[in-house]
Amino acid sequence: MVGDTCVAMDQWVQNPTAQTALDEILPCVDNATAQETLTRTRDVTHELVKLVNNIVSNVTNRNFPPAAGPLYYNQSGPLMPLLCNPFNPDLTNRSCAPGEVPLDNAAEVWDYFKILKTKSISSKEKPSHKHIYVVR
Repeated sequence: MVGDTCVAMDQWVQNPTAQTALDEILPCVDNATAQETLTRTRDVTHELVKLVNNIVSNVTNRNFPPAAGPLYYNQSGPLMPLLCNPFNPDLTNRSCAPGEVPLDNAAEVWDYFKILKTKSISSKEKPSHKHIYVVR
């Protein structure tokens, strides 16, 4: 199998526009299919970031009263920053606004905003923000 792959790759390097054995190993995707895949990927990313930011804004950063039960915690720390949406609604590229967390840095940044459960009777508290996050 490895030998076949090397031969196929060598044929393609020699003549990339010809029909080669590589076509049997890696199916070709036409430009229209590739563009449609890119558009759908951008759309899904855009919608998922909107959904996450909706939860951050309306649940995580909201100051629920004690009667809200499991949604209540001491909102004494800083608000959790929103996720940067890399795409505009028309799916063109978008730069992050000041204070937004880039996708490649979100897990690290949001790690500082985890709700800490203390050993006392189910009290919850947001950690004080001792770290500055980097917007790349």
